[in-house]
Amino acid sequence: MSPRINRVAADARPSPTMGAAAGKTSHEDPISLAVGEPSDPPPPEVATAAERAIAEGRTRYGAVPGLIALRERVAADHAERTGAPTSADNVVVTAGGKPALMDALRCILEPGDEMIVPLPAWPTFLDQPRWLSAKAVTVPAEPDLLPDPDRIAAACTGRTKIILVNSPGNPSGRVWPHDRMAAIVELAKQRDLWLLSDEVYRDLSLVGPAPEPVSIDPEVASRTIVVDSFSKRFSMTGWRVGTVTAPAELASAITALMSSTVTHACAVSQYAALAALGLDGTWEASRLERHRRCRDRAVAALDALDGVALSGSDSGLYAFPDVSGWISEVGLEDDHALCAHLKDTQGLLLVPGTPFGASGRFRLSWSIAEDRLDEALGRLRAAKT
Repeated sequence: MSPRINRVAADARPSPTMGAAAGKTSHEDPISLAVGEPSDPPPPEVATAAERAIAEGRTRYGAVPGLIALRERVAADHAERTGAPTSADNVVVTAGGKPALMDALRCILEPGDEMIVPLPAWPTFLDQPRWLSAKAVTVPAEPDLLPDPDRIAAACTGRTKIILVNSPGNPSGRVWPHDRMAAIVELAKQRDLWLLSDEVYRDLSLVGPAPEPVSIDPEVASRTIVVDSFSKRFSMTGWRVGTVTAPAELASAITALMSSTVTHACAVSQYAALAALGLDGTWEASRLERHRRCRDRAVAALDALDGVALSGSDSGLYAFPDVSGWISEVGLEDDHALCAHLKDTQGLLLVPGTPFGASGRFRLSWSIAEDRLDEALGRLRAAKT
């Protein structure tokens, strides 16, 4: 006999996106299109602010919910964008977007509770409730990869506590239209549910401002948790800074939880994040224009392939095409097999659609150096000939 880990841990699985990125291939020149990581370096002001913080000794323990100046800036931005009164008491700085999501769920879900997750969905949305002995209830998307509010309503039960909103979406790259978002907001009000709005890709929208629950109806700020991150917006993936903007009671509970777990997000990274929020928008606009070029190249290449259907790619960093025709054409079993085939024959690392709840697809992240993207797209074309 020996001590055992619990059932949830025993059944745990690693991230499929990280697994795909680490995939082994014998190809002499592999290209990863698997990880949603902007290839651009952070703005130079980020490194300068971090160096200054280190030089000035601002590396000690700090306030658990984060630097007050950073929280005030996040709150002011949220209030200006949504019209909902917001203060630093509503904001907690976290060690990335994943802890922001997990800590919010820890403070809301009880064992047996349910969270509605529209598909296709980032696997983290499916895994995190499981760690809390709760359940992610998935709702299939329409063929256009957008949510169906009626299906979401039908999936709600007496155990439902949260509806997840993720727009722009991962892996779909789609921005949810105003009418569908508004219908889900109204549903949350009618059923007295929380809205967990993952807005990590909000500033990467290529089709104008993405509708947000609180901007549609500022009154739902009292039941909405907004999760954001500096990883995608400012290419600060390794700096590990995220934020939760939520009702003060929930923000206080998350702060108490963090005081027993991570203490606070990295102090140096917080000063860097504050500098990023102080930019004049030039860097962001230039980077978004590069994303648009990459998106357009990827979409054109995918649209030209027989057996591939793309609903659209409205934002960074992804295209999520239906490749079921391609799979059938070459006689492969499923999307896992197609991705393995492309890895071995073309050196292309992609993520199968099945882990996102959408079989017969793959996720392609086009935010890599433009010459490498051109090479990768050329290999996709070669794989079809």
